[in-house]
Amino acid sequence: MAYQLPKKVRDLIPYDPISGSYQIRLDANESPYAPDGQLLEELLKSSPALNRYPDPYATECCALFARQFGLRQDQVVAGNGSDELISIIEGCLMEREMTLCTLQYDFSMYSFYSALAELRHVLIPKNADYSVDIDRVIGTVNREGADVLIFSNPCNPTSLLIGQDEIERLVASVGALVVLDEAYMDFAGNGRSGMDLIPKYDNLLILRTCSKAYGAAGLRMGFAAGNKTLIDAIKAAKSPYNVNAVTQALCASLLREPDRIAQLSAALHARAEMLCAGIEALKERFPGRIGRVCGSSTNFAFFELTGAKEVHEALLRRSIAVRLMGDHLRISAGTGEENGAVLAALEEILQAKEAEGR
Repeated sequence: MAYQLPKKVRDLIPYDPISGSYQIRLDANESPYAPDGQLLEELLKSSPALNRYPDPYATECCALFARQFGLRQDQVVAGNGSDELISIIEGCLMEREMTLCTLQYDFSMYSFYSALAELRHVLIPKNADYSVDIDRVIGTVNREGADVLIFSNPCNPTSLLIGQDEIERLVASVGALVVLDEAYMDFAGNGRSGMDLIPKYDNLLILRTCSKAYGAAGLRMGFAAGNKTLIDAIKAAKSPYNVNAVTQALCASLLREPDRIAQLSAALHARAEMLCAGIEALKERFPGRIGRVCGSSTNFAFFELTGAKEVHEALLRRSIAVRLMGDHLRISAGTGEENGAVLAALEEILQAKEAEGR
């Protein structure tokens, strides 16, 4: 009898980032500011032994990361991007038919991994303005007997932020493990992270990444922080040498300079605010085309757009890649020149549509 794929992967649709070469790439929330050449000098100084397996626990990186947030090293584990950590949480800390709650809209990979793990997936809707009703979330998680709740804060794709007080009220009110994905928290300002809550709650895990504010998406380094029991479980479940030696050496160099990263984060967040302001100005000119524009706590803009698919395709023809998300576009903040180019292209496309009466 011929081998057949299991049902859970037979109709699985892979994550589908834009491929190809474009003059302006503003589709993946990457930083336009790559780490400087000094990193390569640091790599040469550290001289990782490429003929040997890397440190299985990325000890130096975890120690530097823990120090930033006043945590112990045993409260942190490193992953091959935070995506790997999400897959471990859903695939190893949960069992088949356990209940996972997510929010709508949110990062699509949460539901992707839940399908692979054969979890029961409960989707909790947001308000019409994309804000989160914490009481609804608490009620749903408890009523459904959820084992894990995972969501991004600030949110990808809406860019909206839930305050720390509300996060604490949520964590304190549910029996589920709360996984807080803070991939974009570096852009939201100090005092808004849930990291301060880790010593107080055993049911909280926080994810961070070097892919956004650190400008190191190509290195694939992420972290999970939480109580020692949870962190030890992830360490046991992950592959033995999951973060390669070059990534560890380069990321350690980045983590040694938190002030420089903070400056880059602030600069890129300012670019995102300028991008949002430009889209708001276009909304005034084309009120029937552009709907709600989310104020950015991240490095991107998210807005509702009539004919979003056609506009997206028109941008691609101009060699500008942004992210199409149903009837919304998500545009990463780029350099000043890139932001200006995408705003000018949007204006041109919307003017053409108005002239055509479409």
